[in-house]
Amino acid sequence: MEPAPTAPPKPDPKPEKVTQLQCAELDNEFKSIFTSSLMSALKYFPTVAGRLRAELELMVNSLYFGLTIWADKVEPGNLLQNITYCTTT
Repeated sequence: MEPAPTAPPKPDPKPEKVTQLQCAELDNEFKSIFTSSLMSALKYFPTVAGRLRAELELMVNSLYFGLTIWADKVEPGNLLQNITYCTTT
């Protein structure tokens, strides 16, 4: 008689804090890369780019929030670190 197959151990539902911080760091890097690309696109308009830098960063952060968290999607940093969070329904 064969032994009963054992189920694989369940993964820990709580990701480590270090991994969460690395995901946040990756997300900040993505936002800074996008912001620097936007600023380099506006390099021919230095007065506009200089005056509106804070507003452009706010726009990038809002876009990032709207396309990830608000739309109930995984953030790119979490996706790269393979972290998913449970949602309650």
